[in-house]
Amino acid sequence: MIDFASVVSSLLPFHEQNINATFKALAKPVDESGPFAAIVKDLQPRELFNELFSFLVLRELGLPVPKAYLGLIPIAEGQLKKSPVMPNGQRLAFLTTEVPSPSLKIAAGLQGKPSKHLIDVCLDRVVPLLATWPQLGELYAFDGWIANVDRNLGNILFGRRSSNGSPDIWLIDHGKAFTSEHWSSTHLIPDKSYANKLKNWASPRLSDPQRATCLASASAFKSKADALDREAKIDYLAKLFNLEDTDKHAVKAFLRDRLDKVEENSKDALLMGGIV
Repeated sequence: MIDFASVVSSLLPFHEQNINATFKALAKPVDESGPFAAIVKDLQPRELFNELFSFLVLRELGLPVPKAYLGLIPIAEGQLKKSPVMPNGQRLAFLTTEVPSPSLKIAAGLQGKPSKHLIDVCLDRVVPLLATWPQLGELYAFDGWIANVDRNLGNILFGRRSSNGSPDIWLIDHGKAFTSEHWSSTHLIPDKSYANKLKNWASPRLSDPQRATCLASASAFKSKADALDREAKIDYLAKLFNLEDTDKHAVKAFLRDRLDKVEENSKDALLMGGIV
């Protein structure tokens, strides 16, 4: 399900206000195809699980996500601290193809510690552009379904407008899916309302017609997600990262039961909770 790639260059630290240690490097798939520019993240196993499951699901749903790999890093590369170590001594890191688009945070000019006024001004300009992206409603649904609690401005890549007039969007950084990078079975409560950060910075800047369009798209998301072979993906990753059976079964039940709440959670995140 997940391809492997070997890092074939030194790791160059990459700082864009990212929380985890992040690097740029050249990587080469194990199938011997040509090298490519990659982003490497140093993640502990539970966070790796979150990122890779999100990648598999987003890719199958047709939502834009950079190609992800399990990156094989020589143990002599001492900059990685959290990535699991394999029996052969290599570290197993999260690796994606590098996308030549800035984050929404960078595109909006919100580096450093901007004032609230500057944040509001920039978001008033950028969110209407984001609202022209046809899959925004599916993003609301996905984040609510999988309890991704950290859809901040730094984990949507925002590129040039495509031929249909909407921006070139890429979705990254899903390490806080399933409530956090440290989740266990006790954290996964299907009926609980988890934070959807789009509610805070995007929804207040959407018009009523835009919210309605997003909700229609979010409502249609349920049947698409229901058609996924979720359990095979969970079983594959659970084996890879030695997930305990209680956690594996909890993830399966969590995703199954939250499908029935996709529309309700999306309404709330879109500030449409009182609309019947």
